[in-house]
Amino acid sequence: MKRNGRKFQDDFSNTQHLILELTGQSSAVTETSPSLPVEPESRIDVLTDLDTSISSHVDVSEFVAPQLKHTVLFHQKQKCQCASFVQSKNDAGHKTCHNHPSCQPFILILQMEWQRQFLADDPVRGHIAFIDFTHKVNDLNWPLGIIALQNSDGSGVPFAYMICSAETESTISKFVEVVGQCSPNFKPQIFMMDKSVASISAIHRLNPRIEIRLCYWHVREAWRRKLVECRLLEPERQGIMKVSLIS
Repeated sequence: MKRNGRKFQDDFSNTQHLILELTGQSSAVTETSPSLPVEPESRIDVLTDLDTSISSHVDVSEFVAPQLKHTVLFHQKQKCQCASFVQSKNDAGHKTCHNHPSCQPFILILQMEWQRQFLADDPVRGHIAFIDFTHKVNDLNWPLGIIALQNSDGSGVPFAYMICSAETESTISKFVEVVGQCSPNFKPQIFMMDKSVASISAIHRLNPRIEIRLCYWHVREAWRRKLVECRLLEPERQGIMKVSLIS
């Protein structure tokens, strides 16, 4: 897959702006933003005059420039019904939802046009998918999820992103479901992930025939952590890892 390097940089810049605005990390978008090394005339900015302290409770259409709207596959405002919502705050000082069943989590699912085209160019790429989440990448401490596919040489290629207020079975199901609806060739027969109970349950809820495989790196790191907890010496740890074929 050949892509214009400039276009990729612009796409990443636009997505970064949207994520920063919707998660409250940026109070305004300016032409002199040091985090976006792209000429102003080449960039599509996220536009907002709203107070970022309420950014998780407003309509995404109020934030996004018209040229960028096609990257938003799905957006759901957070609606918290927790009685302690006002009193409880996380480490960054933001109000925290305890994800009561009556609460509606914030969900923002993003996909660039080049990512959709990546699969359209070769539908076989949609047969194996990877999903993972990372945390503490925004000042609300909300999870950032990614679905990735493989290119022809086996390298991972990001296919879609999700920012959500809670990494749960329901939000992950929505993530995979929406991506599938927007990319008809996304029909994974295998999903690779860490041993996330929420992810496994979400995938099997959508299609119990999908094969779940655990990521080699995550399995290896789990072994390493457990062996360190057992207070084994390094030679002993290495010996066990080698015998277990995960060194």
